[in-house]
Amino acid sequence: MEGRYAATLCPSLPSHQGLRKNIHLRVPHYVALGHILQTTDLIATVPYSLAIPSLSPFKLAFCEHPLELPTLAVDQFWHERLHRDPANRWLRTLIAEHCSSRPHE
Repeated sequence: MEGRYAATLCPSLPSHQGLRKNIHLRVPHYVALGHILQTTDLIATVPYSLAIPSLSPFKLAFCEHPLELPTLAVDQFWHERLHRDPANRWLRTLIAEHCSSRPHE
C-alpha cells in the first residue's frame, strides 16, 4: 500500500537496492488502513505513531522497516483569528508534542 505522497517522497528508494514496487492499493489517508490490512494479505509502511496503536484493535503485526526512509514533516496551519484562542493553542501544542515524539529512536 502506498499513501498519496509516498511516490514523491521516495521515488528511487527500491531501485537502488534491487527491489521492485508492487503497489496494489493507494490510499489518500490512513483512516481505513487498519480495516483494509485486517481483511487482506497486504502490508503497509506507516509512521510508527500510527502503527503501534493499530496493532491490538485490528490484530495486526509490526516490524521495523528494513530500508532507511526519509523523515516526514508535519506542519500545522490555522487562521489568524485563532492564534490566541486558548483551546486552539492547546490543540496545536498537543499535536506538536505528539508529532515530535520519537519513541522508537
